Amino acid sequence: MATTKVILLESVPKLGARFETKAVASGYARNFLLPQKKAVLATEANLAGLNDRQARVKQDLAVQAELFKKEIERFRDIVVTISMPANEEGGLYQAVHENDIVEALSREHKLVIDPSWLKLPTVVKKVGDYDILIAPAGSSDRVIRAGEEAPAETAQIKLTVVAK
Repeated sequence: MATTKVILLESVPKLGARFETKAVASGYARNFLLPQKKAVLATEANLAGLNDRQARVKQDLAVQAELFKKEIERFRDIVVTISMPANEEGGLYQAVHENDIVEALSREHKLVIDPSWLKLPTVVKKVGDYDILIAPAGSSDRVIRAGEEAPAETAQIKLTVVAK
């Protein structure tokens, strides 16, 4: 089987982390990774630019984290309400995803964040109240459980899911 060397532009489950160089099946690279822009071919030019790209991403993350720290007070004590179709027992027909919460934050509070900043404690599949942690990418991947104190560089919002 022919293989192709690629540089991952984002983390791919069961394959590798962002910016790793991997040898994958040629068809997997050609039909999935490259068209979806999850990877680029590991050519000499791309390998040479890898360190520059990593530095730029690290710098961008630092800038985002700094801006978030300045604006953190705007996120505290926010309640976001999402209305979703549900059955009589309160089970949702469709789970609430990070993009749904980002849209509700934008619509209700005029706050724009990246969906990757949201740390959901569990998959939201029922009507109810949930505590959602907001942390800039790279700052904290740890999910805060109920009753735990959130780290200082994060904000916690309340998500209320109601039946439509």
